[in-house]
Amino acid sequence: RDAMPVPGNSKVDAEPIPRFASRPSSAAQSERPQSRGIRDTGTPRTPRTPRTPAKNFVHALFPWDDAVDILQQLASLHNDAHSGKNRSIIAEIQAKDLCRRASNLLKRAGEQSAASTRSPSVNSACCSVASTESPTPRSPSTLEDSNFNLNYWASPPTPYRPPSGVSVDVAVMFSNPLVIYNQHRMLVPIHDRLDHISERKLLHDSLDEAARCVTVRYVPPTTDMLRVILSNGCRILHFSGHGIVDEKNNDYLVFENGQGCAHLLDVPALLEIVKSAEKNSLELIFVASCHSHAIGQAFIEAGVKYAVCVKREERIMDESSIAFSRAFYHSLFTGHTIPEAFRIGRARVRAAATVPNPHRERESEKFLLLSSNEDSDITTDLFSCSVGSKALFSHYAEGRWKDATPVHPYFLLPPPTAYFVGREVEVYKVMQLLSTHRLVTVRGPPGIGKSSLVKAVAHFALPRQCFKEGILYVTLRGCTTPVAVLAAIRLMLSRHNVHVDCKGTAEVENKVVEQLRNRDMLIVLDNAEDALNSDEPRLFHALVRKILDASQDIKMLIASRQALGNNGLLDCAEKVFTLSPLQPLHAARLFLEWSPREIHTDEIK
Repeated sequence: RDAMPVPGNSKVDAEPIPRFASRPSSAAQSERPQSRGIRDTGTPRTPRTPRTPAKNFVHALFPWDDAVDILQQLASLHNDAHSGKNRSIIAEIQAKDLCRRASNLLKRAGEQSAASTRSPSVNSACCSVASTESPTPRSPSTLEDSNFNLNYWASPPTPYRPPSGVSVDVAVMFSNPLVIYNQHRMLVPIHDRLDHISERKLLHDSLDEAARCVTVRYVPPTTDMLRVILSNGCRILHFSGHGIVDEKNNDYLVFENGQGCAHLLDVPALLEIVKSAEKNSLELIFVASCHSHAIGQAFIEAGVKYAVCVKREERIMDESSIAFSRAFYHSLFTGHTIPEAFRIGRARVRAAATVPNPHRERESEKFLLLSSNEDSDITTDLFSCSVGSKALFSHYAEGRWKDATPVHPYFLLPPPTAYFVGREVEVYKVMQLLSTHRLVTVRGPPGIGKSSLVKAVAHFALPRQCFKEGILYVTLRGCTTPVAVLAAIRLMLSRHNVHVDCKGTAEVENKVVEQLRNRDMLIVLDNAEDALNSDEPRLFHALVRKILDASQDIKMLIASRQALGNNGLLDCAEKVFTLSPLQPLHAARLFLEWSPREIHTDEIK
């Protein structure tokens, strides 16, 4: 397939595809030359050597008529592509389908031959042929070689092993910082939140549909992890985030600092990180961010073969990026070359229902494909570049893809609050407090959004692997006694397959503390005011101290209407974060989102 030029063009509706001729009738088949391929009928034929019974047996197993039909259709596509009559994506898909049919044909013939050679009648027939074909009987090794060649077609493909130095096939970075410092060193929230949940789901759908043994790992979007994943080795790096250009016309890729603040990485620093990698096996970089042309060019200069990026002067829609990524990776995983997959991805954006119709053509033209071979932009000449390109995953075995992302023992969280707006700065400040303190309490009046804030902190910290063993989320709503508090913690532990089977309050408390010993994790206690307002609040304080004393790496985030207070029972300092009301603009937006009906402007006074 790689040796033959694959027809294709970026325009789907270039020219109508001629319908293939149906299979010729039996009379027409009798008139055509008795050859097993495309032969010039004017060339005199060499007399055919009579087949032995064994050769006739193998010839009868293989469906030659179907093979000739496939070869004729492939030859027609090949000739049309060279003559310029048909160079569309539909013709390319048809050529791929024909190659797939030929592969299935060989496999089916091999299965039939293997089943036949295992039967006693066929084995005896082969032995009789060996005795009649020549005076000297054939050796057993020759017969074994003959059987091996037949069984070779039916043998399952061996799993493809990535090249040495490659730990994962695809490394994915989703950068979505909460805040950024402006030129005046003021903290500014980033309200433009990217839909990474949908992008991740569509990437999983592409992997499921491709059904290839591909290894994927999600990496925290920090520069340290970028250096680690490049040093460990990966074939594809997918970065989804923001890209900006400052007033001095410098290009930056927006990473995170581990706490939610934006970390700007310019082109020289990025080039240094890529070149300093010990095992740089990167073959493709996908930068799904605005103004990323210079970033992609930096990767090309560092030795990466291909780079998919966005034009420098353009901003890309989130819907366009998701549609392009879905089609691009699905084509790449199913055996297409990178230029072919890029062309299919752009065609998918032009037909995407999620992208507004007036912007589809322009959005598709914003994507660029850079190549180290051409040392320039090859977007305008994708067809010629597809001929000599190599498919990254064509030799990968069929099967289930693998997620190599480290799994946390504690990962079950409640769904985030819908329409959570205007709290980016607060989430960042709580993340800052948790990085330096072990006990943080979010305090505020009822209904101000304490539970929504701690849920947002948990959902932000978990995929970024801020805590080695994950997050244990416990709601204490209605827990007014120490027994109820322990029961709520035991319930959440059991949902993570950690069972505490014992009787008595003191024994249960010791068992729970023992399960949390030497853990590196975050414990979130939501609605803790019920336990603090009980008749015995000192017992709740004592339980919090025992949990914190069980491990120096355990941190605790509490949402309550009031602070815990030390009272001589806590062995660490409690940092209290008082939650203030939303700003008027965000409060109005939240009111409109939660309104059960549409609000008209004449109703607002």
